[in-house]
Amino acid sequence: FLAAAWFTNNGYIVSWPTGSFSEYDFIIDKKGEEPKRVQVKTIYFDAHKKRYVSGLALSHRQADGTTISKKYDVNSFDICAFVCMDYNAIYAVPVDKIIGRQSITFYPDRPHTNIKRPFNYERYKDQLIRVNNE
Repeated sequence: FLAAAWFTNNGYIVSWPTGSFSEYDFIIDKKGEEPKRVQVKTIYFDAHKKRYVSGLALSHRQADGTTISKKYDVNSFDICAFVCMDYNAIYAVPVDKIIGRQSITFYPDRPHTNIKRPFNYERYKDQLIRVNNE
């Protein structure tokens, strides 16, 4: 719900799909813009590799107990919202910037200008929860 609250605080209406299975978590809509489907993922610290990462696989447990897993494609959603609670950060990344990747590495503890990687997602970072109207 934190990602949905962030979009709401940024002027979007948030709606949830009905039914048992969807490749996105909710839809955002704002006057003057096309509605967009949003997938939410958690960023976690990988102590072994000493970095923050998030996986990009779709897993869904069915009623019979079996699990479906697959990679996302460009039609799965429009924006992936990655949430990093350790740094009170959210990354709203367009789908075309992540397709074909198994996981993404994030550097929430560094300014984006200090990162020398081909895929620098820090430019999509914002403060997740604003304190005292910061």
